[in-house]
Amino acid sequence: MTLTISHGAFCGMCSEFHDWRFSVANGAGFALEETADGMTSIALDWNVVSDDNILGVWTAPPAEALLVLFTHSDIGGEITSVDARRLADRLSELPIPQEWHVVTQRFVAGCRLAVSRNEPLQFTYDLAATVRRLVIDSMLDKLFVDQVHQEVRAAGLIMI
Repeated sequence: MTLTISHGAFCGMCSEFHDWRFSVANGAGFALEETADGMTSIALDWNVVSDDNILGVWTAPPAEALLVLFTHSDIGGEITSVDARRLADRLSELPIPQEWHVVTQRFVAGCRLAVSRNEPLQFTYDLAATVRRLVIDSMLDKLFVDQVHQEVRAAGLIMI
């Protein structure tokens, strides 16, 4: 499933976004836990997180700015420009593993752009983009398999 966050903050698979959030959580000292259904989650007191919070609506900003990111839905909602500013500042302080450095920089830049325009970051789930990505991945897989078959035949080997 493809998640797009406005202002160029993120565009990619929801699973990639989850993995990035887990990396951020780890860098900030949050633990991960396995849920009853076998999924991985950031260890938070989810009983105090409201449906509004999941969509980015907070009556008062949480003391830890990262909670806005950790609790946010990945298929809808928004992050206000006030929360985006706090989030960008907090993310900039964290030790982020090299593999997530570019994703983090892009997210921070998207937050700062939203702040400069006094606009919220908007989260959208794009089914059409997901289908396009799956089709392209499938085509690339077929091209790779075809290339391997050609190289194997050229080498005189037998494919099983």
